[in-house]
Amino acid sequence: MKKISDLLTKLKSEKEQFETRRTPSRLGFSIFDSIYYLPEKDWNAIVPESKGLMRMPYLKAIENSSNEDERSKYVLFYDGHKVVAAAVFNIVIVTAKDYGNREPAVNKLGKIKENIKEKTKLKILICGHTHISGDHGFIYSPEISHEDAFHALADVTYQIRNSEKLRGDVHLQLIKDFYEEEKITSEHLKIFNYRQFTLDPNMFIPIRPEWKTFDDYLNTMKSKYRSRTVNLFKQGNALERRSLSVEEIQHYFDRIQELYFNVANKAKMKINHYDTNYFVELKKQMQDDFELVGYFLEDKMVGFRTNLFWGEHCEAHSVGVDYDENTKYAVYQNLLADTVRRAFEKQKTNVIFGRTAMEMKSSLGAVPVQMYCYMRHATTVTNKAIKPVFNYIKTSEWVERNPFK
Repeated sequence: MKKISDLLTKLKSEKEQFETRRTPSRLGFSIFDSIYYLPEKDWNAIVPESKGLMRMPYLKAIENSSNEDERSKYVLFYDGHKVVAAAVFNIVIVTAKDYGNREPAVNKLGKIKENIKEKTKLKILICGHTHISGDHGFIYSPEISHEDAFHALADVTYQIRNSEKLRGDVHLQLIKDFYEEEKITSEHLKIFNYRQFTLDPNMFIPIRPEWKTFDDYLNTMKSKYRSRTVNLFKQGNALERRSLSVEEIQHYFDRIQELYFNVANKAKMKINHYDTNYFVELKKQMQDDFELVGYFLEDKMVGFRTNLFWGEHCEAHSVGVDYDENTKYAVYQNLLADTVRRAFEKQKTNVIFGRTAMEMKSSLGAVPVQMYCYMRHATTVTNKAIKPVFNYIKTSEWVERNPFK
């Protein structure tokens, strides 16, 4: 009898979910094709200053520097005439050369395969940013339920997907990133046939209240880790740090691009396509809330780091490294440690390090914070075609360190 009861309960639940999918959201929404069409007052009414990477300056920097492979859309949701939610969408074209081995082919068969890869294109509709990890894609008012919020988000994603058909079908819908506190509520998306998955965690260093200075932070470390950090600063003594202006970023445009690709091309998969124009726009739009610091040996740039300052956060963004100089001068390690030091100088309470080099970042005190994403393929055919891409999206194996006493 219990099995029959369970089966009936399951069938009832599936029927209710089907009816929910077939019922439009009770919320209204407006879709904007450009940040410059968006009513700023309405947007700011729902997106607080603490949600810095959903605010106008950062969104303008992305749109102003986007290329033909990426477009943005912005959505405001309404309960009657009141704004109750907002979402940022990006539409990107990913080719097979954006994942897997990017070394040039050396034989005829390899060149044929490379040519096929370059012609294979996937169009992805993403709620959230492609340039950076984090929960910067969707926000809603506590005045509405999470069921209403995510029902509306699923509806508008469907609407945008359909509106894109004249430009070519969307193959994949991706909604990212949700932290643990939103794991349960965001699971409402499963009703709309989204599949939950995880990537590598985002790495955070919470600045403890008793750490008033960078030296306080260092002195809390176990001797082994403190000595290691001090020694890497000694290795990097010869490096001159320069915070670059808009004009200086433009002056070093090609070198910044080269150093960035040294690092970016090591990624197993990338769905962002930005170049140094993005950094130029970030500096123009965010001003003191964005820094690009070049690391120089005499007049040669051998590395750079970018930091975003928003709310209580100091975020490590893109980096570039000359790997020929990295071993001797510990360029990459200095970029990371300098970001922590910069957080103290800016009086921030949290360092966000991103998803890469987890073990090295944990040696500086970063802890992993899991994020959840939701994916839905447009059709069964696409589901099979896109499967090889997601063979590259796997969590990394690494050892977590605890550098503190």
